[in-house]
Parts: sequence; structure tokens; C-alpha cells
Amino acid sequence: FSMGADGQLMFAFEQNRKSSQLGNKRVYVAKGISQQVWRPPKLKTFIESAHHTDKGDDVGNRTPLMFKHNDRQLLFLNIPSYGAGADPWRRRGDKHPTASAATDALTCQYIGDQKLEVLSVRRTSDVAMSLTMGRTSGLHRLRHGADFELNFREGADVYFQV
Repeated sequence: FSMGADGQLMFAFEQNRKSSQLGNKRVYVAKGISQQVWRPPKLKTFIESAHHTDKGDDVGNRTPLMFKHNDRQLLFLNIPSYGAGADPWRRRGDKHPTASAATDALTCQYIGDQKLEVLSVRRTSDVAMSLTMGRTSGLHRLRHGADFELNFREGADVYFQV
């Protein structure tokens, strides 16, 4: 699932759905372009706090998800692609050692590990660039794990896509 800019885009798309596939594609492209002009809200405007929680630990350790100031989308994935085939795992800057509790390093994405991969995205167009050109500069891997806690700001609009 994801929240933020892409959820807002899909909500606007569903409100303006047409009767033909071509008409729907035009609406989707128009809504996507409008997000480049009128930027969707940053994650920090509707997320008060976000943590990875270690439920297996008696202490209940909570590690903050450190998304960047301008990020507008948060992805929780357990699949090898996103958004009609965008491959966020091609990112060359990620470290790929074996994860250990001591280093807590990110490992290669693996759909059978029963963990979610959490990424933040700067702009909706960054997902499109990943899909069309393999460019992943606006996608940032934050964490992988099984338990996460999100707290939202009171009265904030939050858009989800499942």
C-alpha cells in the first residue's frame, strides 16, 4: 500500500473516470501533470510520527522512519514492482549486505521474507521515471521489517492506495 501523492492522484482520477480506456488515460496523465504544477502535500503535513517497531523485543524498540523533508509519498511494498512495473530495487546506491541486528543494514528485496520494504518518494514523476527509464533518484529505501506504527496529524487529509 502507499499513501500521499499517488493516493491523492488516484482519488482525483476516480472522481473523473471516463467511459473509455483512452479517455481514462488522458484523465490520468492530466492529473499526474497537475501534480507537477500544484504539488501534493509533503508527508510531514499529515504524518506526525512514523516508526518501525520491533515487536519481538521485550523493550519494544521504536526506530523512526527518516523520510526527507520534501518527500510526498510513502510506499510499503512486499512485491518486486510498483505502479505498473516500476522497479525501485534497481537503485545502485543501496547497500546490499546481509542484514544483522547489529548493523540494521538494508538487504536486497525478497518477497518471501515476510517483511515490508518502506520507501519514500519525492515526486510522483519519480515513480514514472523508474517505470520508463529505470531512474530511481527520487526513491529512497528507508527500512524493511514486519511491524510499523504511523500516527497522523489530527484533522489532516490522508490519501491511501492499496
